[in-house]
Amino acid sequence: MQKWWRQEEGYRSIQSTKPMALAFAVMDSPAGLAGWLADKYYRLGDTDKTETMEGMIARFPFDHILTQFSIYWFTGTINSANTLYKAGPAEGTGLLKPGEKVTVPTAYSEYPIDVLPDTPRSWAERGYNIVRWRMMDRGGHFAAMEEPELFADDVRDAFHEMGITEGTKAG
Repeated sequence: MQKWWRQEEGYRSIQSTKPMALAFAVMDSPAGLAGWLADKYYRLGDTDKTETMEGMIARFPFDHILTQFSIYWFTGTINSANTLYKAGPAEGTGLLKPGEKVTVPTAYSEYPIDVLPDTPRSWAERGYNIVRWRMMDRGGHFAAMEEPELFADDVRDAFHEMGITEGTKAG
């Protein structure tokens, strides 16, 4: 985990401390926004890291990248993606008090190329009511975009296993 932090911590640091500075910078420059997004897709996606451009485009075709770029550029909403990194810690919404546990049944799926190293199940179970645990064989941080069928099947299966089916409500 320390190796990962040394290599990849920079983007989270700027987003969690100065999200507006980053937002103004990338919203003032289409090349800056494109470079920022491309870096995230390449580094956080399940891409062939030996072929930088080819590996990224194989996983995230230009039309997907340009769609995401267009959404952020034309709506001016890159800041909402950046602010997320500051808002949670500032609000303390992601922290559980000692001994506190989320009791809602929780399905967890981990993709091999995500932001952080594998989550130990024992650690997750201390804070969450884990009822389903899956280690996926492919996909990354952008799993829904990278592996849409795998992702959708996994979500559907999780709800089915928890007894939540179409037309019913949980709890």
